[in-house]
Amino acid sequence: MCEYHSVFSTKITDFLDFKESLNFARHSYSTSLRSLDKYAMTQNLTEPNLSKEVVQGLMTFHKKNITPNGQRAKLIVIRGFGQYLRLIGEDAYVIDPSELPKRQQYIPYMYSDSQLRLLFTAMDNLPVRANNSHIITPVLFRMMYCCAMRPGEPINLLREDVDLDKKVIHIKDTKRHANRLVSFNDDLFYLLRNFNLKMGNRKWFFCTSDNKKLKNYWGSNMLGTSWVKAGLGSRNSAPRQYDFRHNACSRVLQKWLDEGKDIMTMIPYLQAHMGHRKIQDTLYYLHLLPHELLKAENIDWSRFTNIYGEFKL
Repeated sequence: MCEYHSVFSTKITDFLDFKESLNFARHSYSTSLRSLDKYAMTQNLTEPNLSKEVVQGLMTFHKKNITPNGQRAKLIVIRGFGQYLRLIGEDAYVIDPSELPKRQQYIPYMYSDSQLRLLFTAMDNLPVRANNSHIITPVLFRMMYCCAMRPGEPINLLREDVDLDKKVIHIKDTKRHANRLVSFNDDLFYLLRNFNLKMGNRKWFFCTSDNKKLKNYWGSNMLGTSWVKAGLGSRNSAPRQYDFRHNACSRVLQKWLDEGKDIMTMIPYLQAHMGHRKIQDTLYYLHLLPHELLKAENIDWSRFTNIYGEFKL
């Protein structure tokens, strides 16, 4: 069944097929193109013409509903869609890079231990729902946090991707079309094993009560609901799902520092666990540690610079 319903539906599907043939992850583009599809329907467009007026109208539509960084990410995909249409000989408007919103530096929300306890307690006590959200939420977010996963990774897991015998999660087709293995401890094993038995036979590890894959917005909705239930603030003040990944990584680094481990030696292990292609992406998380810890003797900044190049805090 086609997930697009506007006059652009066929061309969007063709574009996704084209990107997938080049080994790009389809889901990296589908959500952004859904916004174009929705906009075309709200405007009652009858011709699949990606004109300047359509693109600029979409940009205005985004400004009312999405953060600047979210706008930028979606419009980069729309720009790629325009380039594809030109490639196949159609007249299409391609957004100039100067028109894209400037990327804003996001400061991750760092949970305190007490806030995490309150949040997970709230998730454990969600009201019973027919869609199984009260069962899924506490397990999915514990997996995301304990395994430092990206928000989209848990909902894309097939049941077979979670190997309970080996205590390993096989994360496939993730950022930049990469795969990786993530191990988990006994505590998470017992939680996942019980959840797996309770959910029964199904395709997706996390799924709706009618065995359908969770929507991309599901996690944000349930995090907001849990945040309010925990008494931590309004739904609009809830942190991003991605902040669980930041918090997990930072706590690992802090634990290593507390144990006196050589961070220089340990960073590559964390890089593999996080699925980073570049070591600099992992070093970024040092920014999130308390400043006094960055002066610890087991962080030799000169060694980082000599091997990985200049690294600024």
